[in-house]
Amino acid sequence: MTAPHDVRTGARPSQAPEPAPAPSPVPETAVAETRRLVRLARILARVLLALVALAVFASPFAYTFYVHYRDQWFGPQLTTPAVRFPAAELTRFRNAAAATAQAPGEQPVILAYHDVAWHSTSQYVVTPAEFGAQMAMLRAAGYHTLTARQIVRYVRGGSVPARSVAITFDDGTRGLWTYADKILRRYHLHGISFVITSRVGTHRPYYLTWQEIKSMHASGNWDSSPHRRSPPQGSRGPGPAR
Repeated sequence: MTAPHDVRTGARPSQAPEPAPAPSPVPETAVAETRRLVRLARILARVLLALVALAVFASPFAYTFYVHYRDQWFGPQLTTPAVRFPAAELTRFRNAAAATAQAPGEQPVILAYHDVAWHSTSQYVVTPAEFGAQMAMLRAAGYHTLTARQIVRYVRGGSVPARSVAITFDDGTRGLWTYADKILRRYHLHGISFVITSRVGTHRPYYLTWQEIKSMHASGNWDSSPHRRSPPQGSRGPGPAR
């Protein structure tokens, strides 16, 4: 049925707007889920704060434990295959040594190494196979290794045995313990390690630990002496002192 026209204007009277629908009530399950999530967020925040507080509280103890463990740590020692020279090569070594043998009192041979390791690109590093072959050659040629005490005595005017050699290592690197120690013991040779004392146990696994140094010295196959407290100016990170 159409609305009546206004007799004077001819217009239909405007219709009243329909009322807006009332908002539907929030389900109780949604309210409960929201409250559960809020409680969970509060619990997680408290746990996180507790963990942060625990980390701050425990950090001095953790650092002390780390320093103690670092100084007590022993790394593994690896065995390299023994070197076997052909008979003709052994004869050549012995003949060469006999031709160049120094008389008692003459200058000994000083060999200076830095590290023994596989897959290094440094010119200061020899592989365990190379080091083992060199030590086997010295042994086959009849060389005698010197101790630090014998070198000091020689520097002060004393003499050394004929065909003497000093096997020295700079910096106190890990390869001495991992490879060189077993190789020297195999050929009954003596080593001398000049250790950077401020780097002992640092930059693991590059430098030796104090326990490794003590064990090497106690074996009777090594002498240890301070190289210097810090690396030379300009050296970067773990690496051989120049």
